[in-house]
Amino acid sequence: MNKNDFSFARRATLLGSAALLIALSHPVIAQTAGDTSAPGASNDDGALAEIVVTAQKRSENLQDVPIAVTAVNAERLANARIENLTELRAVAPGLNMRTSFNNFNPYIRGVGTESGFTENPVGIYIDGVYIAQQRDGIQNMNDIAQVAVLKGPQGTLFGRNTTGGVIQITTRGPSYDAGGEAGLSYDEYQTLTSDLYLTGGLSDKVAASISTQYRTQGKGWGDNLTTGNDTFKTKHNFSIRGKLMFEPGDNTTITLIGDYRDSHDLAEAYQPYPGTVPTIAWTGPGGYVPVDSRYDTRAGRDSFIKIKTGGASLNIDHDLGFARLVSISAYRAGNTKLIGDTDGLPGTLSELRFPDTPSDVYTQEIQLVSNDSSSFNWMAGAFYINNTNVVERTIVVGPFALYARNKEVAESIAPFAQATLEVLPGTKLTGGIRYTYEKRDLTSKDLAGVETDFGSKTFKEITYRIALDHQINDNVLAYASHSRGFKSGGFNAIVQTNPAFAPESLHAYEAGLKTELLDRSARFNIAGFYYDFANVQVNRYVSGFPILQNGGGAELYGVDIDLDAKLAEGLTFSGGLEWLSAKYSNYPNAGRATFNPFPPGGATIDTTFNAKGKRLPLSQEFVANGTLTYEHEMMGAKVSYSGTVNYSSEFFFEPDNVVRQKPYFMVNGSVRVLLPGDKISLTVFVKNLLDEAILNRAYARADAALANYGSPPRTFGVAARYSF
Repeated sequence: MNKNDFSFARRATLLGSAALLIALSHPVIAQTAGDTSAPGASNDDGALAEIVVTAQKRSENLQDVPIAVTAVNAERLANARIENLTELRAVAPGLNMRTSFNNFNPYIRGVGTESGFTENPVGIYIDGVYIAQQRDGIQNMNDIAQVAVLKGPQGTLFGRNTTGGVIQITTRGPSYDAGGEAGLSYDEYQTLTSDLYLTGGLSDKVAASISTQYRTQGKGWGDNLTTGNDTFKTKHNFSIRGKLMFEPGDNTTITLIGDYRDSHDLAEAYQPYPGTVPTIAWTGPGGYVPVDSRYDTRAGRDSFIKIKTGGASLNIDHDLGFARLVSISAYRAGNTKLIGDTDGLPGTLSELRFPDTPSDVYTQEIQLVSNDSSSFNWMAGAFYINNTNVVERTIVVGPFALYARNKEVAESIAPFAQATLEVLPGTKLTGGIRYTYEKRDLTSKDLAGVETDFGSKTFKEITYRIALDHQINDNVLAYASHSRGFKSGGFNAIVQTNPAFAPESLHAYEAGLKTELLDRSARFNIAGFYYDFANVQVNRYVSGFPILQNGGGAELYGVDIDLDAKLAEGLTFSGGLEWLSAKYSNYPNAGRATFNPFPPGGATIDTTFNAKGKRLPLSQEFVANGTLTYEHEMMGAKVSYSGTVNYSSEFFFEPDNVVRQKPYFMVNGSVRVLLPGDKISLTVFVKNLLDEAILNRAYARADAALANYGSPPRTFGVAARYSF
C-alpha cells in the first residue's frame, strides 16, 4: 500500500461518515450507557450488582466475557481515593506504571515500554477512541463512570499496539434529566481541587453534559535546595469535557464529544539513587551533600512540564435491524514543553529540553456489530490512523548539546472480524482475526535547517484470537484462549541517528473460571496465563541518551484473581491479586550497571551483558489489593468508612535488575458522611498512610544512577460534594 492508497483510505472513511450522517433519516432510540456497577455494589436482594463491560465492543455481563478483566467504577475509585489514572494500580492487580515527564507508561502483567514519544503496548481507549499520545493517558477521574483493564493481547478488536492489554475508560454521558454535582477538596499541601458536572435535555431529541476540574497546589512536596523553589508542585491543571447527544429517530444516536486539558507542573526532581553518587558530584563547601527528603533535589534549575492537549470525536450508532453500524471519527492534537534537569546537581551538567513537541492524530473506526443472539454473534470493521509527532529537543551532557527537530509520521489501516458461535449447548467458540498495514517515516532538521530523510519502515502483521468457553451452570463459566498481539516497530525519534527498532510480538495462552457464589453475594474470578514474548522493545541509555531497542525474548506466566463479596449488611469487599514470573529467555545486548565508589562515583555500563533469567522491568512477582467498605445510617445520615490496601513486591526498572523499587504497602482511607436529603456529603481522607517511598522512575547511565519519587507522600485532606 503506497501513499496514494492511504489518501484514498482517508477520503473513503471521511465520505463514509458523511454518507452515514445523511442517511440517518430513520427514527432512533436513546443510547443508554451500560450498567457499570462497581464490584462490591449490591442489589436490594443482597446479590452483587451485575458489571457490564465492552471488552468485546458490545455491552456484556463481565461474567460472560472469556477475558481476564478488572472493572472499577466511580464509587470504588472515590472510596480508594484514586484521583488520576497513574494511581489506578492500587485497585487493579497486574497493572503497574511509571510516568516520565508526564507521559503515562502503563504495564500489564509485565508488558509495557518506557518511552514518551512512541505508542505504548498497553492501548488506552476513552469512550471508544484510541489514545495514541501517552501524555493524554494522565486522565483526571472526576467524570469517569468506569475503568476496565483488559489483560493480555487484544489483537483482534483493539489490535493496534495492544501486546500487553487495554485500559478502557468510559466517561459519564448526557441525560435528559437535569442534574449535576459540584465538588471541592483541600489537603495539607494546599492542594485545592474543584470539579463540576452538569447535564440535561436541550430538547426531546438532544441532551448535553459538561464536566470540568481545576487543581492548584500552594506547597510542593519537596524543595530545590539550589534555587529555593518547590518541587513536585501543580501550578495549575484544568480539564474540561463536553458531550452532545442527538437522537434524530428511533434507531440512531449521534454523540459529539470534545475535551481539553491545560497543565503546568514542577516535576521530575531527580536526586542520586540511594547509595550512589554521580561521577561529576558537586564539590562546593563541605563537598557532596545528600538531600534530606526523597522529594528534594540540588538541580541547577527547576524542571517543569507544560501540556496543552485536546480533541473531538463523533460517534454515530445506527441500528440496521440485523446489526448496528457504528462510526467513530476522532481528531486529537497537543503539545508538551518541558525542561528536565536530570542529574540532580547544580549547574546544567545533564538536561533535557523539549521546547516544542506538537502532535496530530486522526483515527477512524467503522464497526458492523450483529444484534445480540444467544447462538451466534459477530462483528466486522476497519480501523485507520494517521499519527504525526514532532520532537524538537536539545540534550545537554556536560559541555555537549545535541539539537534536532524530528518528525515521525505513522499511517496504518487494519480490517478485522470476530464471531462467536454456540457449538454445543452452553459451549461457545470465538474466533477473530486482524490484518495491520503500517508505514512510518522519519525526517530530521538541524540548527542550520538542513533536513535529513531517514526513510520509511513498513510493517504487515496478522493477529488473531481463538477462545472456547463453557457455561458449567448459571454461576460458573470456564474458558480457554489463545491470542497473538503485536506492537509495531519504528524510529528513535529523540535521537534520530540511533537504529530503528523492530516490532514485538506475543503469543498468549489463558484459561480461567468466572464464578458467582453464595446466592451471588460473592464473585470469584481466576485466570492462569502463559506468554511467549519475542523481540521485546526495551528502553536503554546509550552514551547518556534514551533509545528503544529490541531485547530478545521473554517467557511470562502467572495467575490472576479478582474477588468481590458482600460480607454482611452494609459491609463489602473488592480486591484481587496476581503472581507473575516474567523473565528474559534471551537478551544478549542488555546494559548492566555497576556502581562505582566515590570518587569517581557514577556507574559502569557493560554493553555485552546477557540478561537471560532477569525479570522484565516493572514486573512485580506478587501484588495484592483490597478495598473494604462499611456503610450504615446514623441520625438520618449515611456514614461510609472505606480503606484500601495495595501491596507490591519489589520490581526493577531496567533489565539488569540493579535499580529497584523496594516492596511497599500503600494504604488509603476515608470517612464519608452523606447528610439527610442525600445531596451534601463531607469526607475526611488520607493517602499513603504509611508514607511509603515509591519511585516514579529510576535508571542508571554511565555518569550516574538517578531517582525520581513522583508518588505522593502521606497526605491528609477534606472534601465536600453537592448533588442537585
